Amino acid sequence: MAETGYIKVVRKKELYGMFRSYEILLNEELAGKLPRGKELVLEVPAGTHTLQNKMDWIVTDPLKVEVSAGETAVFQVGGKVKGIADQDIHMIRLEE
Repeated sequence: MAETGYIKVVRKKELYGMFRSYEILLNEELAGKLPRGKELVLEVPAGTHTLQNKMDWIVTDPLKVEVSAGETAVFQVGGKVKGIADQDIHMIRLEE
């Protein structure tokens, strides 16, 4: 059995998209949906993975994530409206 690590994605209780869920993509595949104020923990094989945040037509660039056995890599997702038809979502790595 391969050694495993974890990727934890947290979402604060922000106003942006408050009634909607982000889609979290792991290696370009849907790994789960993340509602406002919740977190998602993914068990992954140790190694390199890509992680993205998606809502509707907006998707972040892939982040390369190196996860060691027993490690938990923590990310925070969020978004904001920058204008009438201009929205922005993001994903950042946190230190745990």
